[in-house]
Amino acid sequence: MQRTAGATRKSRPIQEDACTIDDPGMHDVVSEHTFDRRVVVLEDVGSERGAQCGDTHCFLLVEQLDSHRTAAKSQLGCRDIIDANTSLVPDAGPRGLQEVCINAPLHIIVVRNREPSRRSCIHHDDHGRRVGPRLAEPTKLCDARRLRVFVTHNPEDLDAYYQRALPELQAIAEVVVNPLPRDLSTAELIVESAGCDVIVAHRSTPGEPALFAQRPELLAFLRCAVDISTIDVDAASATGVLIARADKSFVASTAELALSLYLDTARHVAASTHDYQRGLEPSQRQGRQVMGKTAGIIGFGAVGSYLAHLLDGLGLTVLIHDPFVDVPDTFEQLALDPLLSRSDVVFPLAPAVPATENFIGSHELAMMKPGATLVNVSRGELLDEEAVALALDSGHLGALGMDVGRAPDQRPSPDLARRPGVVATPHLGGLTPENADAQALSSVEQVRAMSDGQMPPRAVNPDDATRLHTFWANR
Repeated sequence: MQRTAGATRKSRPIQEDACTIDDPGMHDVVSEHTFDRRVVVLEDVGSERGAQCGDTHCFLLVEQLDSHRTAAKSQLGCRDIIDANTSLVPDAGPRGLQEVCINAPLHIIVVRNREPSRRSCIHHDDHGRRVGPRLAEPTKLCDARRLRVFVTHNPEDLDAYYQRALPELQAIAEVVVNPLPRDLSTAELIVESAGCDVIVAHRSTPGEPALFAQRPELLAFLRCAVDISTIDVDAASATGVLIARADKSFVASTAELALSLYLDTARHVAASTHDYQRGLEPSQRQGRQVMGKTAGIIGFGAVGSYLAHLLDGLGLTVLIHDPFVDVPDTFEQLALDPLLSRSDVVFPLAPAVPATENFIGSHELAMMKPGATLVNVSRGELLDEEAVALALDSGHLGALGMDVGRAPDQRPSPDLARRPGVVATPHLGGLTPENADAQALSSVEQVRAMSDGQMPPRAVNPDDATRLHTFWANR
């Protein structure tokens, strides 16, 4: 960038509400200015003085230069980038600008360190005519103050569930990651998330009233899962914090794991593999053929209905208990006790609400066929684990497959998982690239929407998100 002799550096602060530049000298040059809530565009239609130049000069003024400056310069077609705090604009007045730009239309984009701009700069053709946006797609780099986002995932969960989506989040927001090698307590989260606008929360992170009350800058708490039972939505609403959840992308992977657990209990795949890995010759354990058996599904929601079709395809008779839906004629709908007494395998897939706490207890287990199998991939609260342990020990319950339980992070309870006849996985129902990426990208989509001044999809309490509305109004 050219500079004239005696050029000085001068900051030109923005008065966004007035939509002006606080410099009378600058106003002498500006013939037109347009205002976007995040970007001010000033245009000099050119000067009659000096040599002729057909180029359009475009300067990007930013308050904080960072690693994105080259990309921003390239995307916006800027001739150079100027730091608004130590402005390299030659001379203190308008004539210096004219000497640099000569007779070219001048575009100066002044960007506060705030939210990403969703508009590109206006440009002109060779005749100086205004012809509209330079870019067909909005740029995310020309941002004034990006949202600051705290990701609660511990290192293991970050790698498993969020690592592939993290670069996309970093492209649109300033990201802070849980610095500890474990899950954070609420007290720790309050400290570590200081200054953050948004919390992207792993399923193991509760949303408690203290967090919402003690982090007044917090705009939104985004759950990277569908289950929000550990979030106090009423407390969030009372303090104006938005709650949002992920999309239901886990259906296929969770249903497939339920089927896998059932097949393993029937054919002892894991037990035989474990013997081989220990250098032992596995015994020839007799299995059970699943074709021709009867499966009972409690809860005909997204996972239940998907699983029902998988089981039907394998040749099982499928029974359904769900008093709140009508099931297709392909399946038989029954009351709970008849379903339990007829089923060779039972899949409780009801939602975890107070009414379903210990839904499968001593009575329900007694109603099941002797030697039947129970598979739980829904929520640990659905099972009375003491009653289940007694049924296993007595032999009345032939096998148990479990991906969830009452241990931390909804993992199987170790005392139950170690019992003979149990096949257990550590809450892996949604841990496939397809589901993990979809749920992580769900939060990226939500952060992008908030950056653009839009209510994010899958918001739980949009009418109570007063902090977010105030943030949009004041930026």
